[in-house]
Amino acid sequence: MRAAHKRMDLNEEHFQAVAEALQKTLQELGVSEPLIQEVMAIAGSTHDDVLNLWKIKLKLAVEVTRVCVCLDRRV
Repeated sequence: MRAAHKRMDLNEEHFQAVAEALQKTLQELGVSEPLIQEVMAIAGSTHDDVLNLWKIKLKLAVEVTRVCVCLDRRV
């Protein structure tokens, strides 16, 4: 997912539009609601990879870890 969407410069609006279109299409095809919910959960699980948010979260985690280490050294 990450590699396929890396250079697309996608944002939350793009992701939501695709998710809404997917859900609407499944409903129009008569797919059962429990199955639609399962598909949407799977699609939702790709959110951070599709939008490349994992990089931001990783950088934040590294910074938080650095701050914690610095604070620990001061105590």
